Amino acid sequence: MPAPAPTPGSETKGAAAAEADAILAALRTQIAVQSRGRLAPEDVDVDVNVCDYGYLDSLSYVEFLLHVETTFGVWVLDVQFVGRFNTLRALAAHIAAVRPGAAG
Repeated sequence: MPAPAPTPGSETKGAAAAEADAILAALRTQIAVQSRGRLAPEDVDVDVNVCDYGYLDSLSYVEFLLHVETTFGVWVLDVQFVGRFNTLRALAAHIAAVRPGAAG
């Protein structure tokens, strides 16, 4: 029996999910880099509030947001970062949706 045909837009959704996963991995790596050896990327929980959990403090989150802007071409206001996009998963989804050349 042949495999069912993909539904319209499923390739785009798959590509967007893969892009968000790649962005998420890059964000985890950046948190690890900024921890200066205290964390490995796999130790970074992507579903906790980045600032409340202690991954970033009030100074290092500025460095992190600068990294986001220069790496992904997406400007995130600090108020957005500590509000709507305060987990790496939420931030990665936002970046994937709005970055230049984003699918969808």
